[in-house]
Amino acid sequence: MNKKLKIIGVLLLSLIGIIALFITVVGLGNYLQNNGYKTLGDIFMFLFPILVYVSVTVFNKKVNGLQISQYGFNLNGFFKNSLLGTLWAFGLMAVVLLVAIGFGISIQFMPLKDGFAEPLLTLLGTMVLVGVWEEFYFRGLIFNTLVKHQFGFHAAALISSILFSIAHWSSFDPNETSKLWYLGIVLIGYILVYMYAYTKSIWTVVFFHFFFNVINYILTDDTGEEIGLFRITNLDEYPMLMDNIAVVCLGVILLLIVIIHQKKPSRLTKKIRSYLYQIN
Repeated sequence: MNKKLKIIGVLLLSLIGIIALFITVVGLGNYLQNNGYKTLGDIFMFLFPILVYVSVTVFNKKVNGLQISQYGFNLNGFFKNSLLGTLWAFGLMAVVLLVAIGFGISIQFMPLKDGFAEPLLTLLGTMVLVGVWEEFYFRGLIFNTLVKHQFGFHAAALISSILFSIAHWSSFDPNETSKLWYLGIVLIGYILVYMYAYTKSIWTVVFFHFFFNVINYILTDDTGEEIGLFRITNLDEYPMLMDNIAVVCLGVILLLIVIIHQKKPSRLTKKIRSYLYQIN
């Protein structure tokens, strides 16, 4: 027990460290961008996920005794796994949107707006940074560290997903976001762990995370109004309904995944066992 408490303490310190790194590097990048040094600012922004990658690989080697090939940070099967992550993101969002339409959410498809390129590129760049560093850290470092130190698959998935949600507490406007959505982030984190362990590749969850965020922002954020494509037209009437529907859908999907996992012998069960054996 003391050893496990020590590991949790180490992970909490690493979380503080990664947040401090984010504030320093990304904050400096934003400052430079806003003060006429856009190119230099962009360099700092893209430097952050590189620093996270290096930090995670060093941590896993020194603390966990793991090589990058053991936890899927190499490029083996990159195209297959990136395609899987992309398809799963579109599939999950399609399920959520179909259910939402049944509850009165209205989605309008439209042509691209004039001048869409700049906000679209900004959105894509931001979502690349977010998807990359969060998956490197929360799945690549936290989840793998917990598994390596004998927390068990579900305990490691749950703890890493709770920390994933906590890291997002300041990311949303509480007046526009359902409190259930923070549970939704835990559910997404848990589903991402399953994807990661199933494919043994960080790139699956990076691409899932990226496209999930891009679709969500185009549907609901002000940036989406500048881009076009599609839009929830009555979001003001139901500001938190979409969040609640997404949480329920995510909960049902995760429950189905867990049921399949517990059914033996299933392909999912074998894949998860194989990944745990690879880490340990």
